Amino acid sequence: PKKTYQLLKDKNYLPNLSRDQRIELEEKAKIYLRPQIEKEFTNYMTYIEDGKEPPIFDFKLAKEVMTEPVFERYC
Repeated sequence: PKKTYQLLKDKNYLPNLSRDQRIELEEKAKIYLRPQIEKEFTNYMTYIEDGKEPPIFDFKLAKEVMTEPVFERYC
């Protein structure tokens, strides 16, 4: 889902899609990405709480995909 979401933001990817179709697919990709991002953030925080070096967490992607109230909890 991450790769698809990123590709959909490129207007040269699937150029025959209308603007509305592209937006609709981006929104669907976000829906599929949200649980994955939540799990990644939980893992990230677990590493920090355990005093270990956390895996990289893509805050920029999380800000784009998550709803604002959910993202605010991440900061």
